[in-house]
Amino acid sequence: GKIATGSPEAISALIELLSTTNDEDIRRSVANILGKIATGNPEAISALIELLSTSNDEDTRRIVVDSLGKIDPGNPEAISALVELLPTTNDEDTRRIVADSLGEIDLGNPEKLAALIQLLSTTNDEDTRGGIAFMLNIILQNDQMPSVVSALQQFQCDTTYETNFDLYKHSFEIIWKCAQNLPYPIFYQAWHH
Repeated sequence: GKIATGSPEAISALIELLSTTNDEDIRRSVANILGKIATGNPEAISALIELLSTSNDEDTRRIVVDSLGKIDPGNPEAISALVELLPTTNDEDTRRIVADSLGEIDLGNPEKLAALIQLLSTTNDEDTRGGIAFMLNIILQNDQMPSVVSALQQFQCDTTYETNFDLYKHSFEIIWKCAQNLPYPIFYQAWHH
């Protein structure tokens, strides 16, 4: 891992090790090393996606998620694997790392944006929600703002204010950013859509 950055032989050996061991410590170590040395390598990405879908160990999943975020930032298969992981885990640390990885990759991806908004609205963890809101305020592009306003405006109501103020507050912050950046007619249409 320290001397073989980009080495096809080292990457192949590590992928082979992933497929032959059941030791979670070794799997975590290999996933971490692949995240560092296998940038853009399709076989490594496939092996990590496979590990993500087969491992039930949340520590392993978190390391795989982090590695996938580093290894190929625009890879649609990696994005899909991360999006698919969100509803299958209840571990908030894993969800936060998935959200962070999604925030770093393929800014214009609508699947990623929908997953982040879904997680924002469904998590009960205030730290996760705050991190997602912060990230969305940074990565949100103008062409994405109307759909975000349409998705989040439902949380700007008395019921959400009274039962889940954190969701109300973070939704408001994101909508406010959109209102500041969109022409009024476009914002109005998105709000009333």
